[in-house]
Amino acid sequence: MIASGVSTGPLALGSKQIESDGTFRALQYMEFYTFAGAPVAIALFLGGASYAIVKTKVMWRWLAWFGAALAMAGAVGGAAIIDGDPESPLAAIGLFTIAGALLWMLAASINVFVSKPSASR
Repeated sequence: MIASGVSTGPLALGSKQIESDGTFRALQYMEFYTFAGAPVAIALFLGGASYAIVKTKVMWRWLAWFGAALAMAGAVGGAAIIDGDPESPLAAIGLFTIAGALLWMLAASINVFVSKPSASR
């Protein structure tokens, strides 16, 4: 997400100084492709985490299935890169994947704090 600031910053702060429409449009496309790639990374992370949760039962079971659903949505939403349309349904799925991943991380953090340590180790 930090990489998106490379294109978002100039768009937000320097839009009055950008004289060429082509430069402005190029920054908009760079921002889109930065955000469109995020669901793919989220899909890889949540897919692996969900698999580990299912195998080890280290966190709430529903967290694994929620993460797996988000991983599949991220794989579909990542296809917005191929589509190239920022207003397509694929881009919307990618945006919801990012929001869902934030909720997943919040729930995982809560699980870490409320779970009791296991004595089986």
